[in-house]
Amino acid sequence: MTLLFACVFVLLHASAIFFLPAYAMQVSYAFLLAAPLIAAAAALRRGLRGGWRAGRGWLLMALGMVSWALGMAASLRQDLFLDNANAAPGDSTLLFVLYGVPIVLAISAPYVEGESPLVRVIDAMLALALGYLFYVHVFSVVTLHGAGSREQAEYMARMLDAENLFVLLASAIRFSASDRRHEFQFYRAVVTFAGLYTVTTAYYNHFVALGDHPDFGSLRDPLVDVPFLAFALTAWRERARTPRRPSPALVR
Repeated sequence: MTLLFACVFVLLHASAIFFLPAYAMQVSYAFLLAAPLIAAAAALRRGLRGGWRAGRGWLLMALGMVSWALGMAASLRQDLFLDNANAAPGDSTLLFVLYGVPIVLAISAPYVEGESPLVRVIDAMLALALGYLFYVHVFSVVTLHGAGSREQAEYMARMLDAENLFVLLASAIRFSASDRRHEFQFYRAVVTFAGLYTVTTAYYNHFVALGDHPDFGSLRDPLVDVPFLAFALTAWRERARTPRRPSPALVR
């Protein structure tokens, strides 16, 4: 995958919306589904090539990207098949939140040589518990149909902001402390994605979805492609400079 491919992808997305205004929502959904799946494919490729030690985080990232794509598919179903224009349908909102669970697991529980399998089981159980708590919390605020008021929709947007900021902060700390080549490359990809995703989704959720264009199909939709394509580019490229060893005070 190349930078040219990413640029052409975004340009095609914007062009399709501009030249096919009658089908802007449909074509935008096609690109918004393709972008995370491209990112998932790049992460899966990297994970399978690197072996379990180096590839575990990439495989979890691929799972997170697939969850986000499923959230977009659920949103498509609500818009195109159920004619539900609610800003925060319960099923898509939950999947957009759950995408972060495998990513948090990848960041918080890196592979350690000789670690007991029991530790991994406990990590997985904690991740499942976190997913369940997200499920309970989301549906304590919204229903499958969506938010009952603008205040509820804004609350869900702020919750997504908080999750994204947490992922960004945690990945930045891991990146700054990485001293192995495979860790450096992985956390560089995650922090690149998390930084771009936090900014673009905060803008899109608050100023587009809850602002002047609540339906998909605006010329600002291609902004959402950028974090996924940037992650795919970083995941695809295996060369990286040798990381500096972190300060001992930083990793204590």
